[in-house]
Amino acid sequence: HNFLPLHVRQESIEAKCDEILNLCSSLVPFASHKNNIPLLFGLPELTGLEKEDQKTVVTTLDSCLSNSDFDYNKDGSLGIISPNRQIVMQWFAISLLNGRLPYLKPSETPVIAETDDTDLYLTFAVS
Repeated sequence: HNFLPLHVRQESIEAKCDEILNLCSSLVPFASHKNNIPLLFGLPELTGLEKEDQKTVVTTLDSCLSNSDFDYNKDGSLGIISPNRQIVMQWFAISLLNGRLPYLKPSETPVIAETDDTDLYLTFAVS
């Protein structure tokens, strides 16, 4: 009998990983080779989980990503990032997807707005 919370069950993690990989595949142009596209996966801090649950999350994701068609390296593609760094990486990814990032003025780049129960968080470029 498995007493792990639903979100830490191996099957749930595999399903979510497959969902993410399918989304990534749908965004790849047909002429591109997926094995040339590096896959980076940032996890939130796992300190709230028991050690065994942390191990389940990391090993399940590693297995799923290793079996994907993308360029995945266990040592450099999977890691834990802080919430602040995650927001900055989201801004950078959105800026790259919009194109011309090196040529944009700070005022032309995206602004990311996120909220929680008590705060509004803005991420933007400054000059």
